[in-house]
Amino acid sequence: MPPGAGLDARASVPCNGRATSTDCRYTDPLIAIAGGGGVNLYNSMGNAWTADYLKITGELDVDLRSNIAAEARAKIVYERLINFTTDAGTKDALQFLMTREITHMKAFTAALESLNKPRFSIGRIPPTPGLVDQFFNESTGAGEDGGFDARGPWNDGGDWTRVEAPAFQALQADDDAVGDARSIPERPVRPLSLRCWRSCWSTICVICCMPKDNWSRRSRRWRRPPMVKR
Repeated sequence: MPPGAGLDARASVPCNGRATSTDCRYTDPLIAIAGGGGVNLYNSMGNAWTADYLKITGELDVDLRSNIAAEARAKIVYERLINFTTDAGTKDALQFLMTREITHMKAFTAALESLNKPRFSIGRIPPTPGLVDQFFNESTGAGEDGGFDARGPWNDGGDWTRVEAPAFQALQADDDAVGDARSIPERPVRPLSLRCWRSCWSTICVICCMPKDNWSRRSRRWRRPPMVKR
């Protein structure tokens, strides 16, 4: 590259395997245009680094577990970056950073073990006894692609109490209740007597044909109309 060619000449270098990754980085618009080839605190999607990346709960053991998981994820990212580049210097730097992730995991794990807390002792309020050892199997059985319900120490044996499909058990109980209700013989409906019909019909006629003036607000009932002598 001639001296003084600058960024424009580097940006024209194709990434065909012959150019180094140092030249290839300038083909990325995020680096070449937005950053001018410099180092910016952006992720691979172009989002700026913020304090949202910090996860703090105030519980030391919880934060240590979160840090251990974060270091494990970072180790995998460095591992994939090493497989993505062909530049020897970049690989050496990534190898160093990847190794330090394991170093940090060892330190955080040792700090967590020094607290001498049980593995599942989180916070101060204990979980509900019995319920904490129940495994709810929500699977409907074998899948269309040959899947099956796998069992192991994570859901069976030991302290686990396996509960098979509680939602389907509730549906089955409802279906059984409906079936039992249908099996109850229906009682025959007795027809109303003629006297009862006359009494009901008289009441309906009095209510529907009574003028509004005969309604008593105090007693909340209809007043009997005055008898008219003929």
